[in-house]
Amino acid sequence: MRTVAAAGDGGPVTATAVGAGTLNAAELSIIADNILQTLVLALVAVGVLLTVIYRFVAGSATLGTVTAVPIVVVTALVVGGMWLFGVPLTLLTALLLSLVIGLGIDYNIHISDRFAQELERGRTVQGALLEATTGTGGALLGSTLTSAGAFSALLLHPHPQFQSFGTLVVLAMVTSFVVAVFVLPSLITVWARFFHAAPADADRATASAVSQDD
Repeated sequence: MRTVAAAGDGGPVTATAVGAGTLNAAELSIIADNILQTLVLALVAVGVLLTVIYRFVAGSATLGTVTAVPIVVVTALVVGGMWLFGVPLTLLTALLLSLVIGLGIDYNIHISDRFAQELERGRTVQGALLEATTGTGGALLGSTLTSAGAFSALLLHPHPQFQSFGTLVVLAMVTSFVVAVFVLPSLITVWARFFHAAPADADRATASAVSQDD
């Protein structure tokens, strides 16, 4: 094949020797480029939707933006985990990367929504975060352990595709939970310093106004 291809060089027709390996490499390159564009578009779409929804539901568009930010961390951790555990980039694993966004945003919404509810009940930022992470976070822990344990059974399957599927799903679940419980509360704390007026501050301002009126 290489001899025939070399004989065609220099003429009006260019010949390139190819095989199954070359075609697979070309397909994976196209898949990698497309999945990257898809992930970026999905992340942007999720961020915009959460910003709009939280503006009307929780009264804070910025809280919706903060809720979407950790998904970038989850996606990066899962991709790094694929490299660490030797999960190859195939058509199946490339399609499953969209699962990362779905799981990540679900966990984050549970935490931030519980946080917003606790704020409405009059709790401080620290109290609302504590209730969200220990209450809702505890439920998410149980869900993560049971679901990840079930998908871990695929790691025992002799077929590499099933092993890759199980590894990717477990990685997505574990990283989504860890980021939602540890990273998101930190971001919410920073958000509260700039975009949320503490009830205590509001009470002090009201008391000051009353004393001045008196």
